[in-house]
Amino acid sequence: MKVEFHADDFGLFVGQSERILRCFQSGALNGVSILTNGEDLEQCLALIQSSAGNLDIAVHLNFLQGKSKSEQQNVDLLTDKDGYFNLRFVELLFSSYGRKRKLYKQQLKREIIEQINTLKGFCEEHGKRIRIDSHAHWHMIPVVFDALMEGIKEEGLDVEYIRIPDEPVGLLIRNARHLLPFKPINIIKMLVLHLLAKRNLRKYRDSLQNMEKKVFTGVLLSDAFTYEKACFLLPKIKTYAAKRNAGVELLAHPGKVTETDDIKRITNADDMAFFLSPHRDSEAEMFIKMKKA
Repeated sequence: MKVEFHADDFGLFVGQSERILRCFQSGALNGVSILTNGEDLEQCLALIQSSAGNLDIAVHLNFLQGKSKSEQQNVDLLTDKDGYFNLRFVELLFSSYGRKRKLYKQQLKREIIEQINTLKGFCEEHGKRIRIDSHAHWHMIPVVFDALMEGIKEEGLDVEYIRIPDEPVGLLIRNARHLLPFKPINIIKMLVLHLLAKRNLRKYRDSLQNMEKKVFTGVLLSDAFTYEKACFLLPKIKTYAAKRNAGVELLAHPGKVTETDDIKRITNADDMAFFLSPHRDSEAEMFIKMKKA
């Protein structure tokens, strides 16, 4: 069984991406998601040019941080007047059922295609098919997932994998006391994503059935993953996945932002706290220790 030890948010800044890459060079990390609208994208891609063949690479769809890739086109529902994203999760969730749904979906589809196409050439150069996930798992919001699936079909994209962040809720709840501490809000996030996953899997069953299947974990323990918790949880997740003939994706965020100039370039207040969290160091240590073990 393949276990993908995955880090999100590669490509945001050079220093931050270097810290993620160390988890591959000296640790168990074998997959990264790339923010394609990062100002330092080209320099960050150069960092993994020689290593890309040994990494699973995903497009990290992003509607929170930085500028839209479609700033010259009409995506005014997604951005402010300067082209910076200014959306909220609840806003997009409500738009999935509101009167502006079609307009949101059109603009999201345009932005999604631009972000995927930014990394498409790099993937092809290294013999990689397209893999997709998103910043804060926003691609699971119905209007976003619908835009994604329509865009894939219309563009004829060869997609190998779309992350479905549907954690094994029962397994995690039964073992919750062994996984403490974690943020209580993560329980709500896990359950919301579980419900959204059910909707998306049901609606797009035929389109998704030929893509790679993975049992995912990383929401409940977001900002709280440690080596000890990973060692406890991973055997149970692997057993769960084996019964479903699936692989495993274990997600963490080892890319701490420490450079003063880079901190000033973070445009989303929630991201600011997240990227500066000391737990980024703990999650990097987790990947390094897992390799040594």
